[in-house]
Amino acid sequence: MLFQSIINSEKYLSYLLECLPNVETLVNKEVLEAYLPWTKIVQEKCK
Repeated sequence: MLFQSIINSEKYLSYLLECLPNVETLVNKEVLEAYLPWTKIVQEKCK
């Protein structure tokens, strides 16, 4: 996987499960873009 060397997949999944239930993703789908694995904040939190 391309992002395997950039982020830790377990940390990434934990981060998503922690954050996404608190965000209105069904109302505003653009919010999901902030949680894509190539964003800077995700890369910093999931190293």
